[in-house]
Amino acid sequence: MTSEHETIHPSTDPRLSGHIDSACLGAIFIWAGFTLLVGGGWGMALMGVGVIVLGEQLVRRRLDVEFSQSWAVVGIALILGGLVIVLDILGALVPIALMAAGVVLVVTALVRARSRA
Repeated sequence: MTSEHETIHPSTDPRLSGHIDSACLGAIFIWAGFTLLVGGGWGMALMGVGVIVLGEQLVRRRLDVEFSQSWAVVGIALILGGLVIVLDILGALVPIALMAAGVVLVVTALVRARSRA
C-alpha cells in the first residue's frame, strides 16, 4: 500500500500493465464484433486487431511499461494476414512464407538460448 505522498513510477506499478492488457483485450473484442457485425469480414477484423496489438506496444513503450517485441511481431503478422484475406492473394507463397518465418524465429530463439547457457 502506498502513502498519499509516495509516487509510483509507471514502470514499477504492476497494475498499469494489467490495465493496459484489459483495455486492449476489450478493444479487440469490440473491434472484431463490430467488424463482423457490419460485414467487414475476417480480413478487416484481423487487420484491426493487428493495429490494436501494435498500439498496445506503442503505449507500453511510451509509458515505460514492459514492451514485448514478440507481440509487435504478432501485430504485424495479423495486419499482413488480414491484407492477404482482403486482397485475396492467398496462394502457395503465403503459407510457405509463414512457415519460413516460423523456422527463422524458432532457430533464432534456440541459438540465443544455447549461447546464454
